[in-house]
Parts: sequence; structure tokens; C-alpha cells
Amino acid sequence: VLLARRAPPEPAEATKEASEADWPHLGDEVSALFASGAGNWYDAVIAEVKGDGTFLVDWSDGDSRDRTKTREQIRRRGASEVGAQRVLEDMERYASVPSSDADCFCVCMEDPKPVNVLYSKSKGVIDEQGYVSSTVGDEIASFVLDRSCPLSPFAIGCFSGRGPAQEQGVATGWFLDLVATVHGPSGGKVKEVLKGIGGSDSTATKAIIDAAFNNIEETHSRLNGTFRTLSEITLVFTTSSSPSNVSLLPEARAVYGASSKVGDEIRALGFAEGKILVQGFTTKGPAHQAGVRSGWALDVGRTLALNKTLTDFPAAEAIQSEPSVMLKLIGVTLAFFQPDPTPKLRFLGMGTAGLSRWGSFALPGDAAEFEFSTDGDGTSTNTEQRWGIWALVLPLSVPAASSGDASGCTDEVTVIVEKAEGMTLGTNLDSSNRSSLFIKTMTAGLLEDWNKENPDKMVRVCDFIVQVGCIRDDVDKMLQLLGGSGTITLVVKRSPKPTCAKGHELRRMPGSFCCGICNQYTCEAAGCTECCFPLCVPCFSRPRESLPPVLPDLDAFERRYTETTQRAKGNRERPEVERESWDEQRLRALCARHGWDFEWMTEEGERRRRARERQGTWTLPRSPTSPTALAAAAAALTELAPAPAVAADHPDGAVPTPRETPRGEDLPPTAAGASAIAPLPV
Repeated sequence: VLLARRAPPEPAEATKEASEADWPHLGDEVSALFASGAGNWYDAVIAEVKGDGTFLVDWSDGDSRDRTKTREQIRRRGASEVGAQRVLEDMERYASVPSSDADCFCVCMEDPKPVNVLYSKSKGVIDEQGYVSSTVGDEIASFVLDRSCPLSPFAIGCFSGRGPAQEQGVATGWFLDLVATVHGPSGGKVKEVLKGIGGSDSTATKAIIDAAFNNIEETHSRLNGTFRTLSEITLVFTTSSSPSNVSLLPEARAVYGASSKVGDEIRALGFAEGKILVQGFTTKGPAHQAGVRSGWALDVGRTLALNKTLTDFPAAEAIQSEPSVMLKLIGVTLAFFQPDPTPKLRFLGMGTAGLSRWGSFALPGDAAEFEFSTDGDGTSTNTEQRWGIWALVLPLSVPAASSGDASGCTDEVTVIVEKAEGMTLGTNLDSSNRSSLFIKTMTAGLLEDWNKENPDKMVRVCDFIVQVGCIRDDVDKMLQLLGGSGTITLVVKRSPKPTCAKGHELRRMPGSFCCGICNQYTCEAAGCTECCFPLCVPCFSRPRESLPPVLPDLDAFERRYTETTQRAKGNRERPEVERESWDEQRLRALCARHGWDFEWMTEEGERRRRARERQGTWTLPRSPTSPTALAAAAAALTELAPAPAVAADHPDGAVPTPRETPRGEDLPPTAAGASAIAPLPV
């Protein structure tokens, strides 16, 4: 991972850093840590700068608690919670390790492997000569120093022999975790080796470690000297500059080549809320590949530092006044950051299906994360109650299926429902304002069915029922009519944003509360302290303006989509094709593979096959051509065949004796035996 470096301060920047030390001033708008709550940052204004170095703040929401803050509990508005100290020079322990302003890196493994290695006579490894490696130097020949890796500058250079480190998988190039070693079981011995580095006489562990990194060359010399003579010591080696998994900061650099123009990738840059934001992409290029997306901000200061060698690079004032000048640049390096890296909850739905809980909402930006969870259906038999969620994400430009207006476009909505005996509206009502009925929660019922059929006139939580039939301003009679049956006409007043039952505006309420809508406990709520009506952040931030459904029947679309997707995926296994029956082409191929002859079975063909089976050829063995031998052979042939054909010119006296045997008649046993086992007389 490339580490950010701070350029040497110019005179003007030095003045700016001096003024930063005097910040904040009276009247400055800041973000302050509200310690009595969940430890979150909220907007405030500096009301007083006290002599003891603390500050008195006025909370923007009017809260009168926890107003005295220290400097560490105040930061500029918009600053990330992880702080602005993100460059190597701000890390005092490691700032002096690099030898220049060259690029520095740290190795961050996805699975760091720290290994504790004990060098001891009782745990040593015996080599071929029977020598036991008990000291560090018996195994490690040298440690190397890499100034470009300041967080872990010491690594194993080479080995001098076998030892416990290699027995545990440690190899050349592994880092020596000096900090973990000092804090380990052998920290006392290591501190004795490092004591006095840089002229420091402190015995504190932190001071010794800081001195070791601030005097890196001297530390390297001691590691290759006295340190290698130590025995009965435990060292910590690792493959990563961090002992645990790291979280990458939401920052990125885009390096454009000598012929690459920024405007060829980024469509537009705009100025909003004091930041230069990416407003869209024309194509995917270096910035998009680095992780930059719409809504990311250009880090002007770091961009200027990265391109300080370019003489025609625009000044900061020009970039702030006209961000589009950046789109004309070629061969530059741009630095971006995510202005709001903390994910925000845009929607939270729970309960049974219905448009009041699971409506269509517009999400800002071009990326979102969905998380689905369940606590079970409470039963193992009622499978219909088992949860299932299906989300369809479409561009906002897709036209809606309904031509009606989105909910929230009118102040009041007329709702007509048919209520039979035993049916309910599916609402939890609050009549504390005595003039209307406040909808606190909604469950399955008539209003839920109404929302499904009338997405442009939806009734939702935090709306007010101001009229039932012809009754207004009398909640008792309104409740009485709602308890009856028949046709019920409601007039519902829409709430542009969540309020309490009395219509009070909801404010931040630090502390722990139970949400008045979803009944979930929360450490950060917005509500009405007078009416004690808190809302959790998801319920408070849930969009009040629900879009009409994009599709008239989402369930039917989901079924078609699932079926089409499964067919499109197909069978990814290797196909095996087989014919339904044997045919001549396949049979001929099979015979050709095994060297067989192919012929269809017919009556004439079967007759010829049987005849060939019964037809044989007999060959006499070689023998001397003496008259006596020839006479004996002739006598033997006479016994085998009544009318042999003799080839007078055959050199070996071989006589072919084919003969046909009538069907069903076998060869004589004597003939078969003579040809198989009986040798001819010589």
C-alpha cells in the first residue's frame, strides 16, 4: 500500500500550520463530540474560548447538555471520524525512517501470520555436526534495513543455518516486529540492547521504541551486532506491516498517462458544500479503476502536491472557482477522497409484504449495499411464513408503470374501504391531539390492501386521519365509526416529514430509546421530548415520498426473471450426446474403432458365416524330404482325408485340405485330435 507523504512546507503553508494551532476561534462552526450519548459528532458553534484551553459550544439543535469540550473533542465540520492525520509525517514514531521524500509503502497481507520464535538451548535445532542453535545469530546471518517500508523496516536478510524460525515456516524477507518483540515476554532483554540509542537515557518502553525508529541506522547496527548474540529470547516475525487486517481509507489516486485526458473519463466536476465533486463518468478510466465514483471529491491540496513539477498546472484558486479546468489536463495525477465514508441507512423495511413497508424509493448515488436478515419464522411447519426478500434495482430514468402522481403530492388523500365484521384497518392510532388520529404503526389490514391497489394514494406511518365519514375534530366519534362495518371513507392528511402525534417537529434525542414505530432500541434517535415519541434513525430517515411501482406486478416479474435466468445459465457440465437407437453410422464407427468387420445379418449372410466357421485349413509341419518320411506323411494324409490333393511342386509338402461338412455334422474326433496334438511320424 502506498503511504501518503507530506511535501516540505512552503513559507505560506508554515504560516497556515501556525494558524491551525490557534483554531478554533469564537463563533467558528465546528463538529463536537457529544460524550454523554453514544459518542457521536454533532454540529455546534464555539460560544466561548476559556482560559484553561477548553471551549464552550452551543449545539445546533439547542441541547443544553455536555457543552464544555477540549480541543481533542472538536474538529472541523465535514472532517472524517478517523481524523485528518493520514500522512506518514504525522506518525511521529515512523516519520524519520524514510531517507528522503521518496515513495514509501507498507506490506498488508490479507491473512497476517505473526510467529513467536523462542531461541533456547532446550528448544534449539541440532545440525549435522550435532551443534544446537541457541542464539539468534546461530540461525539468522543478518537483518536488512528497508527505509521505503517505514512501518516494518527490519527484515531477515539471510540465514546462517537451521533454527527454530525456519522450523515454524519463517523465511527470508519476513519482518522483525520490533514493537511486538519489545512488548513480548523477552522485552527486558531487547530493551537492554536498545537502551541509550540516540543519547536517550529513558527506560520507558515507548521512549525506547521511539528512539529506535528515530535513529534507524544505529538500531540496525545493534540488531546485527549484540542482538544476534542473545539466547533464551522470544522474537516476533510477521509477513505483514500490520499484525491484523487493515481497512483501506476511502481515498484514491488516478494516474493519467502522457496521452490521457481527464475529461475523456470524467464527464463533469461541480462545486458543492465546499468540495469539488465528481458528477459523472463518460467512460471507465484510471479514476474509475482506482475506485472513484460519482460523489467523490477532488483533494485539491494533495493534487497540487502530486503535480508540483508541472509548470502549467492551475492554481488552487482557479480550481475552486472553475473546476472544469481540471478536465482539460493531460498526464496528471489526481487525488480523490470520499467526503462521507460512513455508510448511511437509506431504507429499513420489516414485516409482511406491502407497499407501505416495501415501497419504491429513489437512492442517491450509483452504488448501494443491501443487507437481508431474519430472526426465523417461529415455526417449523408453516412454510408460508418463512421470509424471502427480492430487490429490483433500476435506473431512476425508468418510467413508472402508473401514470398517477407520487405519494406526497397532495396534502390530503381520500380513502374508501369496505370493512366487514372481524376485519381491521391494520393501524395503531394515537388520539392524544384530540383533533385527529395519528398513525403510529401499520400491520396487515384494509389500509395495507388499499396501498397495494392505490400506490399513488398510499397511507403511511406518521400520517393523520383527519376525517372519518363526515366527522372531523372529534376523535371519539371517529374511533367509533372506525370500529363499525360497511363502507368507511377516510380523509388522510399527509405528513411531509415524520412528526409526533401533536405535529411537533422531531429533533435529535441523545440517549437510548425504543423507537415509536419499529420498537427497536437505538442509541441515537430523533423525536419529540415533550411527547416522548422517539424514532430511530432508519424510521426517521425513511423517504416520505415513495415512487409509484415501476412494474405493475413485481411478483409475476420476479417469477419470469427467475425462470429466464435459470434457463440462461443452462447446464455448465460437459454435455454427453447419445442417440436414441443404434444406426448404421454409429455401428460402423464402433466396428472401425475395434477393427471389426461390419455386415447386416441376413439369411444369406448367416449361411456364409456358418460355412466359414466349418471350413478349415490344415498344415503339416516341416520334415526331411527323405523317401521314408514322405511315405509316412502320405499314409497319414490318407487316414485324414480320403481324397487328398497333393501339390507335387510344394517345397515343404504342405497340402491344403479344405472340405465342406454338411450342416449339423461335426468334424471327426480323430481328425481334430490329429491336427491338434498328434505329431506326424518323422
